[in-house]
Amino acid sequence: MLFFLSIFVLPLLRRIATMIQRIQTVYYALATILMAIGTFLPVSRFIGDNGQAYLLHTWGIVEAGKESPPVVLSTIPLLILFLVVLCLLLVAVFSFRKRMVQMRLSVFSMVLMIGSLALFYFYRRQGMMHLNADAYFTLYAVLPIVSAILTYLALRGVKKDEELIRSYDRIR
Repeated sequence: MLFFLSIFVLPLLRRIATMIQRIQTVYYALATILMAIGTFLPVSRFIGDNGQAYLLHTWGIVEAGKESPPVVLSTIPLLILFLVVLCLLLVAVFSFRKRMVQMRLSVFSMVLMIGSLALFYFYRRQGMMHLNADAYFTLYAVLPIVSAILTYLALRGVKKDEELIRSYDRIR
């Protein structure tokens, strides 16, 4: 047991402690958590002419208030986009030693977050037309925007680290 701890657990704990010392890791972690929350919570609410309420989740538009409601309109591409962004952010969190990779992942995930907002708007319009209903945003609709802002802040932190490392290389 002691051997296992000394070989596997202690180096992992040292790596995590080193990783958390950087503010951009906190930004990446918060962005990842927000995207994970946004994957499972409704981003829009529809109220039909007959008073029936529907919710737009990342996997589809479903009737509100039912235990396991059937999907009225499937939005699987939105779910896939959210999951891809979530995976990119997770990879960015743990690739803290490769700053150039982190910067590329940040830019790509921000572009995909903006794309997810556009796709969200598209499915919101489709739901309004399909259900003949009025649509209202929920509080969770801002999670991709906040996540993109946090990713941008992390990108700035990675760029500052890269500039600092290059300035040290010039001094040598």
